[in-house]
Amino acid sequence: EKVRLDRMMKTATAQTTEPITLANNPLYEAWKAKGLVHTRGWGWGRPMIEPGGDMHAEVMAIGRDGIDRTHLCDLYSFAVPTQGVVRKLARMFPRIVEVGAGRGYWAAMLADAGADVVAYDKSIRRGRIVRNGYHKKQVKPATYHPVQYGTAASAAEHADRDLLLCWAPYDDPMAESALLNYRGSDLIWIGEDDGGCCGGEGFWNVLKEGWEETAMLDIPQWPRIRDYVAIYHRK
Repeated sequence: EKVRLDRMMKTATAQTTEPITLANNPLYEAWKAKGLVHTRGWGWGRPMIEPGGDMHAEVMAIGRDGIDRTHLCDLYSFAVPTQGVVRKLARMFPRIVEVGAGRGYWAAMLADAGADVVAYDKSIRRGRIVRNGYHKKQVKPATYHPVQYGTAASAAEHADRDLLLCWAPYDDPMAESALLNYRGSDLIWIGEDDGGCCGGEGFWNVLKEGWEETAMLDIPQWPRIRDYVAIYHRK
């Protein structure tokens, strides 16, 4: 088992040097390789992904099984995209601005599906991403899509694009600030719901007051993680 997992990790790391496309989605492939399966109706009623075996054993294995969630999130992204979700988003939103894009994994997938994506992250320095709470290691390439330096205020420059926020930091003003700065009409939210690990109280208050949810898409979830894709339209 250890040999198999070591081989999978080497493969995943090698894939960081290849373009991230709809046909080359190493994060999703590694997620599937852990034997995770879809179930529904757990927790807040959002779709939940549980391991094929015992959940406790799966959760305890994270961090020591050689292909753990933390390492994959560091290499790629916390949220796991699928071809179907990416294609649907690219059709619905052909022009996107992403704030807090990290390594640009979702941006690269969306661009490959035909969307025009402008991506920003405050951790970008000279074309490389510096260590932060999500990305702690230096890998090549540093980003999978062109990501330029920018903060939440960068959202104000793109009223003609739809705003994408993916796993905005918890208990942090970034998501709230991005939403207040943004002047466009639609938000793509990838993360957990109100009360979860994404966005702060201020963000959810602003969202409830001025936006309405128009659609929700399922994405693969790690054990005990309740993230999903939600589409919001300005009231």
